[in-house]
Amino acid sequence: MLKQGTVIWNDWRSNYRIALPDLIGADIIGANLLGAYLWRADLSGANLSRANLTMVYLSKANLRGANLREANLRAADVSNADLRGANLGNVDLRGANLTEANFSGANFSEANLSETPFRGADFSGATFSEANLCGASFREANLSKAKLDNADITGANFSEANLSGANLSGQDLSGACFSKQNLSEANLSEANLSEADLSETDLSKANLSKANLDGANLRGANLSISQRVRYW
Repeated sequence: MLKQGTVIWNDWRSNYRIALPDLIGADIIGANLLGAYLWRADLSGANLSRANLTMVYLSKANLRGANLREANLRAADVSNADLRGANLGNVDLRGANLTEANFSGANFSEANLSETPFRGADFSGATFSEANLCGASFREANLSKAKLDNADITGANFSEANLSGANLSGQDLSGACFSKQNLSEANLSEANLSEADLSETDLSKANLSKANLDGANLRGANLSISQRVRYW
């Protein structure tokens, strides 16, 4: 029914709103699902690579372990969805609603997430290699042990985010505000933290080897057992 097009699919879902579609392991490569009603659907392990998921409704859907590589998810509603371990490499998520979604262990390599809000989402252990995160908002998000090295985080908002154990090695974080945040065990080696606000920040056991802290505000910061703090 889904392959017959979103008009037929959405009409069926509108009439049977209680139904929870079972699409576990479905092969939907390259499908055009523009605006499809897929809320609360079980798409765990499904192959949606290169699919057009623009403005699709995936709220509370199960996409655990799904392959979404190169899919278009612009302006999609993915709020409260489960995408643990999903492959989101090279996807376009601009303008999507990802509030409180679970992306634990997900792969965002080369994905475009610029100007996208991720409030309260779980990115623990996620990989963002070469991803575009310019202007994205990770407010209150969980980024513990996330790999953000080589990602473009220019203008990204990490206010109240949990960055414990995150890899931010080599990142330009000049002028960034991390006041009162959790950066314990984070890898900040060779990062540019000049003029950054690190007041009352938990930097315990953080790796600050060769980091540039020129002009940074470290008032009240916890630097216990931090590795090789160097001031320029």
